[in-house]
Amino acid sequence: MVEQKRMYTPEEKLQIVLEGLSGTTTISDVCRKYSISVARFYR
Repeated sequence: MVEQKRMYTPEEKLQIVLEGLSGTTTISDVCRKYSISVARFYR
């Protein structure tokens, strides 16, 4: 079974990036929380 891609709004994308850059948690943890790959986060 193939998972559907999650479409994030620009506001959600900004929140994810800011959370990753805040330094309070690791990028890996942020990516796991939002079910995205680390490569997608940096892209």
